[in-house]
Amino acid sequence: MLNKQFWLVVRIKLMSSCPLRWLVNKTKINFNVFIKTGTLLSLLLGLVTTSSFANAKSDSDFTTYLYRLEAVRDRALTYAYYLRSAYLKNRVNHLISSRRIYKRARNDIFESVFLLEKSLEYSPKSSTLWKEYADINGQLGRVNKVIEAYEHILKLSPSLTVYQKLGALYELTDQPELAIKQYELAVKSAPGDVTLKERIVDVYIEQGFKSARNGNYEFSESQFLKARNKLNKLIRKENKARYLLKKGLLCELLAEHDEALESYKTAISIDPKETDAYIRASRIYSAMGDAALRAGKPEIAKTNYFQAAQLMLEVVPEQKSQSELLNFTAYILALSDKKLDFAESLVKEALKNDKKNSAYIDTLGWILFKKGNVDEALEKILHANDLGGDDPTMTDHLGDIYFKLGETEKAKKMWEKSLRLDSKNISVKNKLNELR
Repeated sequence: MLNKQFWLVVRIKLMSSCPLRWLVNKTKINFNVFIKTGTLLSLLLGLVTTSSFANAKSDSDFTTYLYRLEAVRDRALTYAYYLRSAYLKNRVNHLISSRRIYKRARNDIFESVFLLEKSLEYSPKSSTLWKEYADINGQLGRVNKVIEAYEHILKLSPSLTVYQKLGALYELTDQPELAIKQYELAVKSAPGDVTLKERIVDVYIEQGFKSARNGNYEFSESQFLKARNKLNKLIRKENKARYLLKKGLLCELLAEHDEALESYKTAISIDPKETDAYIRASRIYSAMGDAALRAGKPEIAKTNYFQAAQLMLEVVPEQKSQSELLNFTAYILALSDKKLDFAESLVKEALKNDKKNSAYIDTLGWILFKKGNVDEALEKILHANDLGGDDPTMTDHLGDIYFKLGETEKAKKMWEKSLRLDSKNISVKNKLNELR
Protein backbone atom coordinates (compact mmCIF):
# COMPACT_ATOMS: atom_id res chain seq x y z
CA MET A 1 0.00 0.00 0.00
CA LEU A 2 1.31 3.45 -0.95
CA ASN A 3 1.57 5.99 1.85
CA LYS A 4 0.19 9.54 1.85
CA GLN A 5 3.57 11.13 1.21
CA PHE A 6 3.84 9.25 -2.11
CA TRP A 7 0.46 10.53 -3.30
CA LEU A 8 1.37 14.09 -2.33
CA VAL A 9 4.56 13.90 -4.41
CA VAL A 10 2.55 12.54 -7.37
CA ARG A 11 0.09 15.40 -7.07
CA ILE A 12 2.86 17.98 -7.01
CA LYS A 13 4.55 16.38 -10.06
CA LEU A 14 1.30 16.49 -11.99
CA MET A 15 0.83 20.11 -11.04
CA SER A 16 4.31 21.06 -12.26
CA SER A 17 3.88 19.29 -15.61
CA CYS A 18 0.33 20.46 -16.36
CA PRO A 19 0.11 22.86 -19.33
CA LEU A 20 -0.48 26.32 -17.89
CA ARG A 21 -2.39 27.62 -20.91
CA TRP A 22 -4.94 24.81 -20.49
CA LEU A 23 -5.29 25.62 -16.79
CA VAL A 24 -5.76 29.30 -17.52
CA ASN A 25 -8.44 28.66 -20.12
CA LYS A 26 -10.33 25.96 -18.19
CA THR A 27 -10.17 27.03 -14.56
CA LYS A 28 -13.29 28.59 -13.04
CA ILE A 29 -11.91 28.69 -9.50
CA ASN A 30 -11.61 32.03 -7.72
CA PHE A 31 -8.09 33.38 -7.31
CA ASN A 32 -8.32 33.18 -3.52
CA VAL A 33 -8.83 29.42 -3.86
CA PHE A 34 -5.38 29.14 -5.44
CA ILE A 35 -3.79 30.93 -2.52
CA LYS A 36 -5.67 28.77 -0.05
CA THR A 37 -4.63 25.68 -1.97
CA GLY A 38 -0.99 26.66 -1.63
CA THR A 39 -1.40 27.11 2.12
CA LEU A 40 -3.27 23.81 2.48
CA LEU A 41 -0.58 21.96 0.58
CA SER A 42 1.98 23.33 3.00
CA LEU A 43 -0.11 22.25 6.00
CA LEU A 44 -0.73 18.83 4.47
CA LEU A 45 2.97 18.27 4.00
CA GLY A 46 3.45 19.31 7.60
CA LEU A 47 0.95 16.69 8.80
CA VAL A 48 2.41 13.99 6.61
CA THR A 49 5.91 14.63 7.92
CA THR A 50 5.01 15.11 11.61
CA SER A 51 6.10 11.62 12.53
CA SER A 52 9.29 12.10 10.57
CA PHE A 53 10.05 15.27 12.55
CA ALA A 54 9.43 13.44 15.79
CA ASN A 55 11.73 10.62 14.78
CA ALA A 56 14.44 12.85 13.36
CA LYS A 57 17.83 11.80 14.67
CA SER A 58 19.57 15.14 14.06
CA ASP A 59 18.99 18.83 13.43
CA SER A 60 20.05 18.37 9.82
CA ASP A 61 17.19 15.92 9.23
CA PHE A 62 14.74 18.42 10.66
CA THR A 63 16.15 21.21 8.49
CA THR A 64 15.79 19.02 5.40
CA TYR A 65 12.10 18.50 6.12
CA LEU A 66 11.60 22.25 6.58
CA TYR A 67 13.23 22.93 3.24
CA ARG A 68 10.89 20.43 1.61
CA LEU A 69 7.92 22.09 3.23
CA GLU A 70 8.99 25.53 1.99
CA ALA A 71 9.65 24.19 -1.50
CA VAL A 72 6.13 22.83 -1.81
CA ARG A 73 4.68 26.07 -0.48
CA ASP A 74 6.73 28.17 -2.90
CA ARG A 75 5.80 25.95 -5.82
CA ALA A 76 2.10 26.14 -5.00
CA LEU A 77 2.05 29.90 -4.52
CA THR A 78 4.16 30.44 -7.63
CA TYR A 79 1.58 28.60 -9.72
CA ALA A 80 -1.32 30.31 -8.00
CA TYR A 81 -0.04 33.80 -8.70
CA TYR A 82 1.15 32.90 -12.17
CA LEU A 83 -2.14 31.34 -13.24
CA ARG A 84 -4.11 34.35 -12.11
CA SER A 85 -1.62 36.68 -13.84
CA ALA A 86 -1.82 34.69 -17.08
CA TYR A 87 -5.62 34.58 -16.90
CA LEU A 88 -5.88 38.38 -16.62
CA LYS A 89 -3.39 38.96 -19.42
CA ASN A 90 -5.12 36.50 -21.76
CA ARG A 91 -8.50 38.04 -21.01
CA VAL A 92 -7.25 41.50 -21.90
CA ASN A 93 -5.54 40.23 -25.08
CA HIS A 94 -8.66 38.35 -26.14
CA LEU A 95 -10.92 41.34 -25.68
CA ILE A 96 -8.52 43.66 -27.49
CA SER A 97 -8.11 41.25 -30.42
CA SER A 98 -11.92 40.93 -30.69
CA ARG A 99 -12.17 44.77 -30.66
CA ARG A 100 -14.44 44.79 -27.64
CA ILE A 101 -14.39 47.69 -25.21
CA TYR A 102 -13.03 46.65 -21.85
CA LYS A 103 -12.89 49.44 -19.27
CA ARG A 104 -10.85 47.48 -16.75
CA ALA A 105 -8.17 46.43 -19.24
CA ARG A 106 -5.55 48.82 -17.87
CA ASN A 107 -6.15 47.75 -14.27
CA ASP A 108 -6.17 44.07 -15.20
CA ILE A 109 -2.93 44.18 -17.15
CA PHE A 110 -1.10 45.97 -14.33
CA GLU A 111 -2.59 43.56 -11.81
CA SER A 112 -1.28 40.77 -14.03
CA VAL A 113 2.22 42.29 -13.83
CA PHE A 114 1.93 42.63 -10.05
CA LEU A 115 0.90 38.98 -9.65
CA LEU A 116 3.75 37.90 -11.90
CA GLU A 117 6.11 39.80 -9.61
CA LYS A 118 4.61 37.88 -6.66
CA SER A 119 5.32 34.63 -8.52
CA LEU A 120 8.93 35.72 -8.94
CA GLU A 121 9.20 36.37 -5.20
CA TYR A 122 8.55 32.68 -4.63
CA SER A 123 10.51 31.44 -7.66
CA PRO A 124 13.29 33.97 -8.32
CA LYS A 125 15.38 31.40 -10.17
CA SER A 126 12.80 30.64 -12.84
CA SER A 127 14.11 31.77 -16.23
CA THR A 128 10.69 31.05 -17.73
CA LEU A 129 8.95 33.44 -15.34
CA TRP A 130 11.55 36.15 -15.96
CA LYS A 131 11.03 35.71 -19.71
CA GLU A 132 7.28 36.10 -19.20
CA TYR A 133 7.95 39.20 -17.10
CA ALA A 134 10.14 40.64 -19.87
CA ASP A 135 7.49 39.98 -22.52
CA ILE A 136 4.60 41.62 -20.67
CA ASN A 137 6.68 44.67 -19.74
CA GLY A 138 7.87 44.90 -23.32
CA GLN A 139 4.26 45.12 -24.47
CA LEU A 140 3.74 47.92 -21.96
CA GLY A 141 6.84 49.78 -23.17
CA ARG A 142 8.61 49.49 -19.82
CA VAL A 143 12.07 48.95 -21.26
CA ASN A 144 13.92 49.27 -17.95
CA LYS A 145 11.83 46.43 -16.50
CA VAL A 146 12.60 44.32 -19.58
CA ILE A 147 16.32 44.96 -19.05
CA GLU A 148 15.97 44.01 -15.38
CA ALA A 149 14.32 40.73 -16.40
CA TYR A 150 17.02 39.86 -18.94
CA GLU A 151 19.76 40.69 -16.47
CA HIS A 152 18.23 38.07 -14.16
CA ILE A 153 17.96 35.59 -17.04
CA LEU A 154 21.62 36.23 -17.88
CA LYS A 155 22.66 35.24 -14.37
CA LEU A 156 20.46 32.12 -14.40
CA SER A 157 21.09 30.80 -17.90
CA PRO A 158 23.48 32.84 -20.07
CA SER A 159 23.17 32.16 -23.78
CA LEU A 160 23.88 33.71 -27.16
CA THR A 161 20.25 34.83 -27.50
CA VAL A 162 20.26 36.52 -24.09
CA TYR A 163 23.53 38.35 -24.85
CA GLN A 164 22.09 39.63 -28.13
CA LYS A 165 18.76 40.63 -26.61
CA LEU A 166 20.38 42.46 -23.72
CA GLY A 167 22.82 44.18 -26.09
CA ALA A 168 19.92 45.44 -28.22
CA LEU A 169 18.11 46.68 -25.09
CA TYR A 170 21.18 48.57 -23.92
CA GLU A 171 21.42 50.17 -27.36
CA LEU A 172 17.76 51.16 -27.13
CA THR A 173 18.37 52.89 -23.80
CA ASP A 174 21.53 54.64 -25.03
CA GLN A 175 24.03 52.56 -23.08
CA PRO A 176 26.52 51.71 -25.86
CA GLU A 177 29.34 50.57 -23.56
CA LEU A 178 27.08 47.95 -21.96
CA ALA A 179 25.71 46.98 -25.38
CA ILE A 180 29.21 46.37 -26.74
CA LYS A 181 30.09 44.32 -23.65
CA GLN A 182 27.11 42.01 -24.29
CA TYR A 183 27.88 41.71 -28.00
CA GLU A 184 31.51 40.85 -27.16
CA LEU A 185 30.24 38.07 -24.87
CA ALA A 186 27.98 36.91 -27.69
CA VAL A 187 30.98 36.79 -30.05
CA LYS A 188 32.81 34.56 -27.55
CA SER A 189 29.82 32.19 -27.67
CA ALA A 190 29.69 32.31 -31.47
CA PRO A 191 33.15 33.38 -32.75
CA GLY A 192 32.15 32.75 -36.36
CA ASP A 193 29.14 35.09 -36.30
CA VAL A 194 30.28 38.05 -38.44
CA THR A 195 26.88 39.75 -38.04
CA LEU A 196 27.59 40.23 -34.33
CA LYS A 197 31.05 41.61 -35.06
CA GLU A 198 29.61 44.05 -37.59
CA ARG A 199 27.00 45.13 -35.03
CA ILE A 200 29.80 46.12 -32.66
CA VAL A 201 31.31 48.24 -35.45
CA ASP A 202 27.93 49.92 -36.01
CA VAL A 203 27.53 50.73 -32.30
CA TYR A 204 30.92 52.44 -32.30
CA ILE A 205 29.97 54.42 -35.44
CA GLU A 206 26.63 55.51 -33.98
CA GLN A 207 28.33 56.57 -30.75
CA GLY A 208 30.88 58.52 -32.77
CA PHE A 209 28.18 60.41 -34.66
CA LYS A 210 26.34 61.20 -31.45
CA SER A 211 29.49 62.50 -29.76
CA ALA A 212 30.25 64.68 -32.80
CA ARG A 213 26.75 66.16 -32.69
CA ASN A 214 27.35 67.02 -29.04
CA GLY A 215 30.65 68.71 -29.89
CA ASN A 216 32.84 66.03 -28.28
CA TYR A 217 35.07 65.57 -31.32
CA GLU A 218 37.99 63.91 -29.53
CA PHE A 219 35.80 61.12 -28.17
CA SER A 220 34.03 60.89 -31.53
CA GLU A 221 37.36 60.30 -33.29
CA SER A 222 38.29 57.57 -30.79
CA GLN A 223 34.99 55.78 -31.51
CA PHE A 224 35.55 55.97 -35.27
CA LEU A 225 39.07 54.58 -34.84
CA LYS A 226 37.78 51.66 -32.75
CA ALA A 227 35.13 50.98 -35.38
CA ARG A 228 37.72 50.95 -38.16
CA ASN A 229 40.05 48.64 -36.24
CA LYS A 230 37.21 46.16 -35.73
CA LEU A 231 36.19 46.52 -39.37
CA ASN A 232 39.73 45.86 -40.62
CA LYS A 233 39.67 42.51 -38.82
CA LEU A 234 36.45 41.61 -40.65
CA ILE A 235 37.91 42.73 -43.99
CA ARG A 236 41.00 40.59 -43.48
CA LYS A 237 38.76 37.54 -43.21
CA GLU A 238 36.32 38.49 -45.98
CA ASN A 239 36.51 41.41 -48.40
CA LYS A 240 32.83 42.37 -48.61
CA ALA A 241 31.75 45.47 -50.50
CA ARG A 242 29.57 46.47 -47.53
CA TYR A 243 32.54 46.38 -45.16
CA LEU A 244 34.66 48.45 -47.54
CA LEU A 245 31.87 51.00 -47.94
CA LYS A 246 31.77 51.46 -44.17
CA LYS A 247 35.54 51.66 -44.01
CA GLY A 248 35.51 54.36 -46.68
CA LEU A 249 32.99 56.36 -44.66
CA LEU A 250 35.12 56.02 -41.52
CA CYS A 251 38.22 57.13 -43.40
CA GLU A 252 36.32 60.18 -44.67
CA LEU A 253 35.23 60.99 -41.12
CA LEU A 254 38.86 60.70 -40.03
CA ALA A 255 39.91 63.01 -42.91
CA GLU A 256 41.86 60.23 -44.64
CA HIS A 257 40.44 60.82 -48.11
CA ASP A 258 42.99 58.86 -50.14
CA GLU A 259 42.35 55.72 -48.11
CA ALA A 260 38.60 56.35 -48.33
CA LEU A 261 38.84 56.59 -52.10
CA GLU A 262 40.80 53.33 -52.24
CA SER A 263 38.14 51.58 -50.13
CA TYR A 264 35.34 52.77 -52.42
CA LYS A 265 37.22 51.68 -55.55
CA THR A 266 37.79 48.23 -54.04
CA ALA A 267 34.10 48.01 -53.10
CA ILE A 268 33.18 48.81 -56.71
CA SER A 269 35.55 46.13 -58.02
CA ILE A 270 33.93 43.56 -55.72
CA ASP A 271 30.35 44.63 -56.43
CA PRO A 272 29.87 46.84 -59.52
CA LYS A 273 26.25 47.43 -58.46
CA GLU A 274 27.22 49.11 -55.17
CA THR A 275 25.93 52.56 -56.20
CA ASP A 276 26.79 54.23 -52.88
CA ALA A 277 30.47 53.51 -53.50
CA TYR A 278 30.30 55.28 -56.87
CA ILE A 279 28.56 58.29 -55.34
CA ARG A 280 30.90 58.65 -52.37
CA ALA A 281 34.02 58.21 -54.52
CA SER A 282 32.66 60.75 -56.97
CA ARG A 283 32.08 63.27 -54.19
CA ILE A 284 35.69 62.87 -53.03
CA TYR A 285 36.97 63.54 -56.56
CA SER A 286 34.63 66.52 -56.78
CA ALA A 287 35.91 67.90 -53.46
CA MET A 288 39.48 67.44 -54.72
CA GLY A 289 38.50 69.35 -57.85
CA ASP A 290 37.01 72.16 -55.77
CA ALA A 291 40.18 72.35 -53.68
CA ALA A 292 42.37 72.49 -56.80
CA LEU A 293 40.17 75.15 -58.40
CA ARG A 294 40.22 77.34 -55.31
CA ALA A 295 44.00 76.90 -55.18
CA GLY A 296 44.28 78.28 -58.70
CA LYS A 297 45.02 74.94 -60.41
CA PRO A 298 42.26 74.69 -63.04
CA GLU A 299 43.76 71.81 -65.05
CA ILE A 300 44.12 69.56 -62.01
CA ALA A 301 40.60 70.56 -60.99
CA LYS A 302 39.24 69.62 -64.41
CA THR A 303 40.90 66.19 -64.22
CA ASN A 304 39.33 65.49 -60.83
CA TYR A 305 35.92 66.66 -62.01
CA PHE A 306 36.19 64.34 -65.00
CA GLN A 307 36.96 61.39 -62.69
CA ALA A 308 33.93 62.34 -60.57
CA ALA A 309 31.75 62.58 -63.66
CA GLN A 310 32.87 59.17 -64.96
CA LEU A 311 31.79 57.54 -61.71
CA MET A 312 28.42 59.32 -61.63
CA LEU A 313 27.64 58.32 -65.21
CA GLU A 314 27.64 54.73 -63.96
CA VAL A 315 24.86 55.65 -61.51
CA VAL A 316 22.62 57.97 -63.54
CA PRO A 317 22.80 56.77 -67.17
CA GLU A 318 19.05 56.98 -67.81
CA GLN A 319 17.99 60.01 -65.75
CA LYS A 320 16.19 57.86 -63.17
CA SER A 321 18.08 58.92 -60.08
CA GLN A 322 17.17 61.37 -57.32
CA SER A 323 17.10 65.05 -58.28
CA GLU A 324 20.11 65.86 -56.11
CA LEU A 325 22.21 63.21 -57.86
CA LEU A 326 21.05 64.37 -61.28
CA ASN A 327 22.12 67.94 -60.47
CA PHE A 328 25.46 66.82 -59.01
CA THR A 329 26.26 64.78 -62.12
CA ALA A 330 25.24 67.63 -64.42
CA TYR A 331 27.38 70.12 -62.52
CA ILE A 332 30.58 68.07 -62.51
CA LEU A 333 30.10 67.33 -66.23
CA ALA A 334 29.94 71.07 -66.80
CA LEU A 335 33.05 71.63 -64.68
CA SER A 336 34.91 69.00 -66.70
CA ASP A 337 33.56 70.38 -70.02
CA LYS A 338 32.20 66.94 -70.93
CA LYS A 339 28.83 65.85 -72.37
CA LEU A 340 27.22 69.26 -71.93
CA ASP A 341 24.02 68.39 -73.80
CA PHE A 342 23.54 65.33 -71.59
CA ALA A 343 24.34 67.43 -68.51
CA GLU A 344 21.65 69.92 -69.54
CA SER A 345 19.07 67.15 -69.88
CA LEU A 346 19.98 65.84 -66.40
CA VAL A 347 19.57 69.17 -64.61
CA LYS A 348 16.32 69.91 -66.45
CA GLU A 349 15.03 66.56 -65.21
CA ALA A 350 16.01 67.56 -61.67
CA LEU A 351 14.23 70.92 -62.05
CA LYS A 352 10.96 69.19 -62.91
CA ASN A 353 10.75 68.11 -59.27
CA ASP A 354 12.12 71.32 -57.73
CA LYS A 355 11.63 74.35 -59.98
CA LYS A 356 12.84 76.92 -57.43
CA ASN A 357 16.05 75.20 -56.34
CA SER A 358 18.74 77.87 -56.70
CA ALA A 359 21.58 75.31 -56.95
CA TYR A 360 19.85 73.49 -59.82
CA ILE A 361 19.14 76.77 -61.64
CA ASP A 362 22.79 77.82 -61.19
CA THR A 363 23.91 74.48 -62.66
CA LEU A 364 21.68 75.02 -65.71
CA GLY A 365 23.03 78.56 -66.12
CA TRP A 366 26.61 77.35 -65.90
CA ILE A 367 26.01 74.63 -68.50
CA LEU A 368 24.45 77.21 -70.83
CA PHE A 369 27.48 79.46 -70.29
CA LYS A 370 29.83 76.58 -71.14
CA LYS A 371 27.79 75.95 -74.30
CA GLY A 372 28.13 79.61 -75.34
CA ASN A 373 24.56 80.72 -74.56
CA VAL A 374 25.79 83.64 -72.47
CA ASP A 375 22.62 85.80 -72.41
CA GLU A 376 20.41 82.90 -71.35
CA ALA A 377 23.06 81.86 -68.82
CA LEU A 378 23.00 85.35 -67.29
CA GLU A 379 19.23 85.21 -66.90
CA LYS A 380 19.40 81.84 -65.12
CA ILE A 381 22.26 82.72 -62.76
CA LEU A 382 20.72 86.10 -61.83
CA HIS A 383 17.57 84.17 -60.92
CA ALA A 384 19.63 81.65 -58.93
CA ASN A 385 21.32 84.49 -57.00
CA ASP A 386 17.93 86.05 -56.22
CA LEU A 387 16.68 82.73 -54.83
CA GLY A 388 19.85 81.53 -53.12
CA GLY A 389 21.13 84.72 -51.52
CA ASP A 390 24.84 85.24 -50.91
CA ASP A 391 26.73 82.24 -52.25
CA PRO A 392 30.42 82.50 -53.25
CA THR A 393 30.15 80.02 -56.14
CA MET A 394 27.06 81.55 -57.76
CA THR A 395 28.52 85.06 -57.33
CA ASP A 396 31.75 83.89 -58.96
CA HIS A 397 29.76 82.45 -61.88
CA LEU A 398 27.98 85.77 -62.29
CA GLY A 399 31.33 87.55 -62.41
CA ASP A 400 32.52 85.20 -65.15
CA ILE A 401 29.42 85.89 -67.24
CA TYR A 402 29.72 89.66 -66.86
CA PHE A 403 33.39 89.45 -67.86
CA LYS A 404 32.43 87.41 -70.93
CA LEU A 405 29.89 90.09 -71.85
CA GLY A 406 32.56 92.79 -71.52
CA GLU A 407 30.99 94.36 -68.41
CA THR A 408 34.25 94.50 -66.45
CA GLU A 409 33.08 96.66 -63.55
CA LYS A 410 30.13 94.39 -62.83
CA ALA A 411 32.45 91.37 -63.04
CA LYS A 412 34.86 93.01 -60.61
CA LYS A 413 32.07 93.73 -58.10
CA MET A 414 30.84 90.13 -58.28
CA TRP A 415 34.33 88.66 -57.79
CA GLU A 416 35.04 91.01 -54.89
CA LYS A 417 31.77 89.92 -53.29
CA SER A 418 32.64 86.27 -53.88
CA LEU A 419 36.04 86.81 -52.26
CA ARG A 420 34.42 88.42 -49.21
CA LEU A 421 32.30 85.28 -48.85
CA ASP A 422 35.27 82.96 -49.40
CA SER A 423 38.53 84.79 -48.68
CA LYS A 424 40.74 81.76 -49.40
CA ASN A 425 39.67 81.28 -53.01
CA ILE A 426 42.89 81.86 -54.92
CA SER A 427 41.16 81.36 -58.28
CA VAL A 428 38.96 84.42 -57.69
CA LYS A 429 41.95 86.39 -56.40
CA ASN A 430 43.77 85.61 -59.65
CA LYS A 431 40.83 86.90 -61.72
CA LEU A 432 40.82 90.17 -59.81
CA ASN A 433 44.60 90.50 -60.17
CA GLU A 434 44.28 90.12 -63.94
CA LEU A 435 41.84 93.07 -64.03
CA ARG A 436 44.39 95.27 -62.29
